[in-house]
Amino acid sequence: TKVISYHAVLDSVVVIDKGSQVSTKNLAYDAQTGELLVSRTNNEFNRPIYNTSYPAYWAYSGMGLAYKNIDARFSGLNFADGKITNPGFDFSVFESGDELYITYPGSPTSCPAPSSDAIKLLWALDKNKNNSSLTDPAPDFIFIDEAGKLYNRSGVQCRIIRSGRRNMLESQVASVTGMTNPLATGKLLFNANGKQVNASAVEFREKWMTENDQFRRFSRIMNPAICAYQDIESGSGALEQNINPYRKGLLGNFRAYRNMVFYDGRMENDTTGNTNIAENGMLKDFKLYWDFNGYSNLVPDETSIQWVWNARSTRYNTKGLEMETQDALGVFTAAQYGYHKTLPVAITGNSRYNEMVYMGFEDNNYDEALHPYSTVPYAQKFIDFTGIPNTSIVNANNTAVNAHSGKYMMVVNPNSTAVKQFEVEPAVADDFSFAYDHFVPKQIFERGMNHQIIYEYPENLLSSNPATIETWGDNGMHLTLYPWLSTVPRETIISNGYTYTIQMRQYVEITQPGVYHFGLTNYRVSGTGTGPVNNMGGVAIYPVNSNDYPAVNYESPISPAGVTYTWQHFSACFPAGIYEIVCTADADFPPFNGQPWPYDHFYFQFFDANNIPNIYIDGGPVPGYKSLNTQNTCGYDLPVPATAYMYHARFSIPLNKKMLFSAWVRESCGDPANGIPCKQSGYQNNQVQLKFPNSTVSDVILRPTGPIIDGWQRVEGEFTAPVGVYAMTLNFVNSGAGQLYVDDIRIHPFNANMKSYVYDPVNLRLVAELDANNYASFYEYDEEGTLIRTKAETREGIKTITETRSALQKVIH
Repeated sequence: TKVISYHAVLDSVVVIDKGSQVSTKNLAYDAQTGELLVSRTNNEFNRPIYNTSYPAYWAYSGMGLAYKNIDARFSGLNFADGKITNPGFDFSVFESGDELYITYPGSPTSCPAPSSDAIKLLWALDKNKNNSSLTDPAPDFIFIDEAGKLYNRSGVQCRIIRSGRRNMLESQVASVTGMTNPLATGKLLFNANGKQVNASAVEFREKWMTENDQFRRFSRIMNPAICAYQDIESGSGALEQNINPYRKGLLGNFRAYRNMVFYDGRMENDTTGNTNIAENGMLKDFKLYWDFNGYSNLVPDETSIQWVWNARSTRYNTKGLEMETQDALGVFTAAQYGYHKTLPVAITGNSRYNEMVYMGFEDNNYDEALHPYSTVPYAQKFIDFTGIPNTSIVNANNTAVNAHSGKYMMVVNPNSTAVKQFEVEPAVADDFSFAYDHFVPKQIFERGMNHQIIYEYPENLLSSNPATIETWGDNGMHLTLYPWLSTVPRETIISNGYTYTIQMRQYVEITQPGVYHFGLTNYRVSGTGTGPVNNMGGVAIYPVNSNDYPAVNYESPISPAGVTYTWQHFSACFPAGIYEIVCTADADFPPFNGQPWPYDHFYFQFFDANNIPNIYIDGGPVPGYKSLNTQNTCGYDLPVPATAYMYHARFSIPLNKKMLFSAWVRESCGDPANGIPCKQSGYQNNQVQLKFPNSTVSDVILRPTGPIIDGWQRVEGEFTAPVGVYAMTLNFVNSGAGQLYVDDIRIHPFNANMKSYVYDPVNLRLVAELDANNYASFYEYDEEGTLIRTKAETREGIKTITETRSALQKVIH
């Protein structure tokens, strides 16, 4: 058998239908991908019309062809501070997002501290991605590991196993339709005098917010056995201090951001003349939105007033589903996803993502795997009603009461109140930045202290007496205040008294970690002044060259009036390092009515350590400005820290915006198990309270209104969070002796329009759809999954709208 294969480039397509012939000729292809760039066909006047498109990878190299650097191999690379330091190295081979596999870890570096030789994967990260995803002619690459820490080793061998170019070759950034050949000059060229009929453009982005379940939190706990801090994962801790943006989904996912249209007049603007529709209607003063720059890369003309965006996407979830969009009028459309962020449970027009919420309780226990594993088990849901005191979420199959929609509902215990608190936010962030900080360690330049007058009354109380602040021996600080040495007239102090706050600073270097002891002293000698005397001394000790462990704060007790000597000892573990010791002394002296004049002392002493020679603060006898200098020998860049601006905000109540609350409630009434309906016309033993703590605004009280439909009655009402409040509590009050059932809770802006959806938590079929008024349409299926019945909830009850049955004939006669 002989097989002959021919490869060719499509030249033209001719379509003949009932004697009519239409020919489309392909004029230009992309040499890299083979995608069609320019084609020509004829319009209804048998005139040629040209369609042109620009591939997206011409503008965004990260969307380009992976073959250009995949499996590229390197040897002898030297990494210092996350950068390749080999002289003359050609960085054009890299693309931000490249993943490198280390085949040989080389040797450790001395400065900065070397990375572990166990690290196998690196990511190339262009720091300029902070501002733009366009092709970068001068990238600033750093190389990080999977935890986001900068890589430091020398003599490394590695190869690229996944390219940062994502092979998104069919995406386009621009299309132009015109009557002139854009290839007439031999180049792909458009000009303002051309005959363009229509044009559009698209912008892409790869830097997106993600969700909070991508970030871990850690609390730093002191290990007293070694006097060192250790990070313990905790939901109440601080966000990660080093992240890899590509592993968190913050970078690397190119998605359409804005759709642009050319918004200008047409060349023919005289409405009194005759119209030649075969020649007229061309765009006036046409100019491309995407055009080539000096580096032969496509760049957008962001200053053009002729190009305007008509739609943009602002948020996506981690499954790649669109969460929020905005149109040209500034109107937002938001979507809330449930069932592990895979299915839309609510879509709201004229609302931002964080301003709307729906809770139907169906996916409360939904698992998408037999053995689910949550990378961040303490991640906060967009909305969560579990664990509220006096409530439980129940399956209607286990009760005699049907849920309003679906299978699950919330139950409020008899004679109790369920309270759910929401934050009130004025606005939410729409963007974020990566913090690329360079750290230069500090060393003690001149040991000692300086002082600063933070506040004093009367003013200039200490200006003539700086010697009242002094070192105390070699190992502490001592403040003595004698008011009679002040430049303030004696009569002023007698009649007004005085208040001061003084800060003193010293530095100490601990070379050996251990438990150190220190003390605080307040010594107050009082005159015959009347009234209370508030006297407080405190100390804060800060690590200078590290934020790996927190500062410590200690306060000495208040000294009452009279001759009082208060001394308190403290002890704490301190790792090795340089510390800044900030002492603050506060005193409030009342007016005096005689002699003797009072004076005040405050001491700090750093004096002892367990089995370690005394660590002294080396200060001279004359106070002055003492400082630290930088240690330029080993500065280094810090990893990118996680911030709260990197993930989407949870639901919160917008400040000073009219909102609408809606829900369905049901009281224990009748005997549903025996088919005895509730004969009440309305429920009286429950209400919904919307409260604003620490506010003078009256509570909003909502009660069920309207008819009871299949045992359920709707609660609906409006509210506004006033300026100055920071929280709102949603209270479901059950004043009856039976249980209160709650289902299909919705909150959204008053002028918004929400539709919400309920799915079966097992087979994920749509079982109910709730309209803008929170009334439901129900869908019923047979065992094969075929829709057989549609019902609608109305004020007169639930009505069957359509019903369909089908069957196969079993016996043929």
